[in-house]
Amino acid sequence: MQMKTAMPAAASAADEMEQRKLRTLHTGVAILTALTMLTAHATAADRPVRAVYVHLPRCVDPSASAAEQKRALGKLADDIRKAGFTRVVPYVSTTAGEAHYPTDRLPPGPLLIGRTGDPYDPVRIFLDAARRNHLEVLLCVPVLACGHARPAGILRRHPDWALRDLNGDPIGSISPGHPDARRWVTDWLAELVDRYRPDGILLDYMRYSSLPSQLDDISAARFAVAAGGASEAGPHAKSESRPEVRLQEFRERLLSELMHQISRRLRRLVPQLHIAIYSWGHHVTSGHRVAQAWPQWAARGDIDEINVCGYWYPDSWPKQWGDSHLAAFRTVLTESQRLLDRAESSAELTFALGVRTSHGEVKSGQDIAGYLNEATRCGADGVTFFTWSSLTPFLPQLRSQDMLTRYAQGRIIPDRPQANTSGMVPQPREPLSGTRIEWFRRVSGKRDVLRR
Repeated sequence: MQMKTAMPAAASAADEMEQRKLRTLHTGVAILTALTMLTAHATAADRPVRAVYVHLPRCVDPSASAAEQKRALGKLADDIRKAGFTRVVPYVSTTAGEAHYPTDRLPPGPLLIGRTGDPYDPVRIFLDAARRNHLEVLLCVPVLACGHARPAGILRRHPDWALRDLNGDPIGSISPGHPDARRWVTDWLAELVDRYRPDGILLDYMRYSSLPSQLDDISAARFAVAAGGASEAGPHAKSESRPEVRLQEFRERLLSELMHQISRRLRRLVPQLHIAIYSWGHHVTSGHRVAQAWPQWAARGDIDEINVCGYWYPDSWPKQWGDSHLAAFRTVLTESQRLLDRAESSAELTFALGVRTSHGEVKSGQDIAGYLNEATRCGADGVTFFTWSSLTPFLPQLRSQDMLTRYAQGRIIPDRPQANTSGMVPQPREPLSGTRIEWFRRVSGKRDVLRR
């Protein structure tokens, strides 16, 4: 009798324990599902990308104390988030090969000069502030630029790593074919990714110099050995056998090899790292002096984003690309997208909106709206303004017309209302419906005026 009453009690306790396990499991699944949906929603909300390049020495006073700079860098991240941006792209070094963070690899930049022994790290401080503001962070590195016409930075220690001018003298650009230079560049980028663990990295100046140049001695010797055989030109070699064409193909191949080496190394560190490049556009991918065959990089999965140049202005644009600067801009976007489609790549296509560059500058918020509207019509994956310090005078206009919100929603930004001189009471305008556009693919240091 006792045995009969004890067994149901034990069974009841076991059933209750099992029910608790099931409730715990269901709760865990529900939480996981909610988090997954939230993450997916956040990812979709961050597209199209609304990003801005940040040149830190232009945004804080280099002569200020470390404490004052820290406060300024924190406020900088706050201001960028409040302006409606989803991503920051801070430069970690200059095109003169100077660092904005403490390192033995490069000489110090303006924020670090005179701070010997000081553990102060402006890049770390800004990244921490950006993350507190839920901003995506892509570190921007001018990879091969190191001194413009004359060597600077690491090239002062290793002038043999530099490209040569037509007289054979070194210039301020690292040769992508020199084996020691390749190792140094790859180690440098890996060190940055390992140190800061950013969401991604944007490789600026991942190209040859725009100046006429020759290869370094080791790369030139390699080409001379290979000149008699077709195998060294690689699988993408053209049938053309003229020496200058073979040399162009070889230069493109050297840069592509370095890009592949960088991508493999960084993805071993952080498999999901977002790798972007800045490019002038579709026209530099074959037969161009800068030899940036980025469709091959995209096809191979070495890069996830191409940030193409949007530096076309009413008084400065390639006339062969259209009858206006916006028509030329449209050509860059559509032709670049065509190259990605041909490469069967899902890499994102974004553009750099040059607020103030050596090519020209925007004059008003409506100029900015013109680029954003054209990008919306073309289905671009996002915009990166160049740079924050140049953009700040236009922020009131961006806010008053809600430009970034409209752009994020795929809606056309209307013309600014004209002044009312009729004496009539203005009637409220019907807002544009701006149907959600169908994106082409998955929706989920430098001076402000510069040669880029």
